[in-house]
Amino acid sequence: NVTLRLRNDGSKTWASTGDNMVRLGFHWYRADTGEEIPVRELVRVSLPRDVATGEEVALTIPVIAPLTARNYRLLFDLVEERVTWFSAAGGQSLVVDVAVAAPPYRITWLSALIPDSFKADQIVGVRVQLRNDGGKTWVSAGDNMVRLAYHWFKASGEAVPVRESIRANLPRNIAPGDAVELEIGLLAPATADDYTLQLD
Repeated sequence: NVTLRLRNDGSKTWASTGDNMVRLGFHWYRADTGEEIPVRELVRVSLPRDVATGEEVALTIPVIAPLTARNYRLLFDLVEERVTWFSAAGGQSLVVDVAVAAPPYRITWLSALIPDSFKADQIVGVRVQLRNDGGKTWVSAGDNMVRLAYHWFKASGEAVPVRESIRANLPRNIAPGDAVELEIGLLAPATADDYTLQLD
């Protein structure tokens, strides 16, 4: 969360309600290209009250970072809903340089050749390609080794156990940005039904 203290130096009261209420938002831009980068959720924060000319207000906004780790410029701006962003009407936005780091655990599934049907209690070998897009190396040995596993779920979301836990070991340490192909035996539940398979 980021808290900003703002003062209305314009000639117009900032309305806290109604179709044209004023709210605080933000935009992310790549530092190298200036390209605007969307995030997974639109976040805007409303004013706690109308803010007249010369008055100040403190607002706290939850800032969602982009998914890709790199250097960005984070721009905070007010918007008069259905009218304009303040920066587009001559107002001054707040711009901050921000370095976004990769979260420790992030994975990109590159391919997974999985059949859409299994026999009950059948083991099927499948090949999976994945890439480490996190900030932490996946270690292939030791107490905290990383292995590929899976879970079965009923349509209700209930987890379904199988008679044997099968996991696939990494052939080597996988550094951030590296990809690996693994083969794992998928053991189907003992009862015939429709399930959801989740690799993890």
